[in-house]
Amino acid sequence: MNSHSTSLETPRATISRPDQSQSTHHPREQFILPKLQEAVTQAISESKKTLPSEAKILDIGCGRQPYRTLLQTGQFRYFSFDVEQNKEKTVDFLGYIDQPLPPTLIQSGPYDLIILTEVLEHVFDLEKCFSNLVELLTPSGTLILTCPFFFPLHEKPYDFWRMSPFAIEQLCKKFGLEVLEYRRLGSSLECWGLLNGHLLTHMQYQNPKNWVDRIKLSLQQRLLRWFLKLNWNLVRKGALTRYFSQDQDFYVSNYFLLKNNRKRPPEGSVSFEKID
Repeated sequence: MNSHSTSLETPRATISRPDQSQSTHHPREQFILPKLQEAVTQAISESKKTLPSEAKILDIGCGRQPYRTLLQTGQFRYFSFDVEQNKEKTVDFLGYIDQPLPPTLIQSGPYDLIILTEVLEHVFDLEKCFSNLVELLTPSGTLILTCPFFFPLHEKPYDFWRMSPFAIEQLCKKFGLEVLEYRRLGSSLECWGLLNGHLLTHMQYQNPKNWVDRIKLSLQQRLLRWFLKLNWNLVRKGALTRYFSQDQDFYVSNYFLLKNNRKRPPEGSVSFEKID
């Protein structure tokens, strides 16, 4: 998404990510994807209650469109926007959210609801991104936004940021987006579980020629894997929860529900500590 060095045809290197339906079985993903799915699904369900009958909905960075079925109900009109076409060939518009927008995308809007989940970390020009989002939204439109705070590099070399909520707050204030709801998803313990799960899936096994070294190394590898698996299981089962405070200074992902307030810029700042 770097407007100076990429094109729509540039291939992307990525870490292996499972299908969302398999997230609860993956050692790393189960500490983040289920939380994101729950938060976004709930936000979509609540937002749909207040949308006009023929509302237009835009799914940015849609990929294989896991939320399409939920969004495309009743008389709602679903549109999708991404940097590349998916396997199903169902992406409506191709382009970058931090570059000049495709004229057809603008002409199809404005949109009453925009979904931007796990995309912001791949956007290089954040100010242009937020400017475009406001342009695409109706004057009182809603934006559902999530972005990771603790997660390995992915879609390299297009992974640019791990943003704090305060950075996102400043961008919202600058472009007239009101924070209706904010949550930090996950805790320090779940970051620990995610890290152990990531290490489990990225262990590099070695097999030296000397049989003595081979036995020693095999024992070391088994011990290390046992240690990682133990930590992972303890976090997954909640066995460590009572020993640590559930602080959220170190957490897995940001969740925001925003409203376009372009005619009435928000006054003051948001106290994130007081938002549920």
